[in-house]
Formats: sequence, structure tokens, C-alpha cells
Amino acid sequence: MRAFVVTGVAPRSVGARHTKFWKAAVAQAYDAAHGGAEGLPGDLYAVVVYFHRRPTQLDADNLSKPVLDAIEGACYVDDKQVKLRTSGTLHLGEAYVELAEMGVPDALFDALRQATAQEDHTLYVEVGPLHFSMYQLGREIPT
Repeated sequence: MRAFVVTGVAPRSVGARHTKFWKAAVAQAYDAAHGGAEGLPGDLYAVVVYFHRRPTQLDADNLSKPVLDAIEGACYVDDKQVKLRTSGTLHLGEAYVELAEMGVPDALFDALRQATAQEDHTLYVEVGPLHFSMYQLGREIPT
């Protein structure tokens, strides 16, 4: 699995102005965390979560495409390898977030906790081998 954090830059959606700058920031963060590592083989899953302190108009479905495009060729050969994608936005001013319960890898836990406490914009990205058990339906939590 490859995971990394991008901080200090607001994400851009597909077709937005300055998307090229955003993709470069994502690629740089990936390279800092995993530069030189061989691309992942086979079918993959991806998780992209945007933690933000200010309201945003960014749609979750438009969030992940430029991120996955930015790491194509480094994290994996072709973004067609990503067969399952989870993408979301989380407004830190409206929700209490317990990172320990989110399954953040130990190696990134402190960095993500610090970033979400201090930064207006924090993006968490995770890509890894796909397993059929990752496909889940009926996720609703009864209230």
C-alpha cells in the first residue's frame, strides 16, 4: 500500500483553473513519500479524502480524478488499474473526526493528525492492491 498526505493547497476538480498546479503538488507529495518505488502491479483500490476547515463547493466525485492522474506513471502504470475508488470531503468545522478510528496507517498517523489540526487543506491519499472483499454494499449505519 502507498499512502501520503498533501497539505496547504486547496484541491482542484476536473477541468478547474490551476489544476495543473494542483497535480504538480500531488505528484511532489507522492514523490517525497514514495519516490523511486516501483509502480504497483495489478488491480488497485484508491481512497482520497479531503479534510478542510472552510466550506467548499468541491464535489467528492470530481476530487479523485486529478489526484489519480497526478500519480499515474509513478504509483501505478495506468489509472485503469484502479478498479475501486472511494472519495470524500470532510469539513473539520462541522464534524468531530477521530483519526484513530479511520484506519490511518501508523506511519502517517502523526503527520495526518498534525496536518488536520493546523492546516486549512489536507488531502489523504491511499492506493493499494484490490481484494474482492473491499467491495461493500449496504454501508448505511442505522441511527
